[in-house]
Amino acid sequence: MFQKKMSTPGWHMATGLVLTFIFSIFIWEPAWDHYHIQYLPYLSVAAGYALYELLQRLHSRKGFETTILVTGLVLLFYIGLSLPLKRYSAEAYQGMKEIKKHTSSVFSFNPLVSIVAGVEPACGLIDPFNVYGKRSLSYRIKSAYIEKFKVTDQDLFNCIRQHPGIRLYISKWFLFFIDESWVNFLKGLPESRFIYSNSRVQKYFELLLNK
Repeated sequence: MFQKKMSTPGWHMATGLVLTFIFSIFIWEPAWDHYHIQYLPYLSVAAGYALYELLQRLHSRKGFETTILVTGLVLLFYIGLSLPLKRYSAEAYQGMKEIKKHTSSVFSFNPLVSIVAGVEPACGLIDPFNVYGKRSLSYRIKSAYIEKFKVTDQDLFNCIRQHPGIRLYISKWFLFFIDESWVNFLKGLPESRFIYSNSRVQKYFELLLNK
């Protein structure tokens, strides 16, 4: 009986969603936006089934009031959650696009920044989770092949010093990665080299440097 239930499409979809959630939250964290594309097939199937059930209930008038109430609450929740996130994303991406007006090479710990801005990723650092820092694959996996791609703090400091045209994009991900050695290094750079993702990040960053 249990084995028969486990073979149904509903169980397959639920299992896929649970495994995806576990991977996103506990294995590869923090996550970038595109890490969640794998949710779309499962949620699309669930949305199609939900729409079918809604139309069936509306047609038969069975549980009509409850159906309308639940549908309304789901829509309100979706609108209330998605509008602020959509506005934040639009502002963030617009800010990235403005980078090209200031520089042709930007340093950032967010791999999307240089792509959206259409500029060169400075110092050869594209995805830090692969090559930079103790959380990266290059530190966790002991391999001579991967080892050659490892990027250290000193590598980045030297690169930024030697190329004064590089601008640094200060965002929440930048603040996530830096430590005391970075703060000491950044104190020696002129303010003109920094581009901020938003005013809140700028205030926090300035407080950090003025400690």
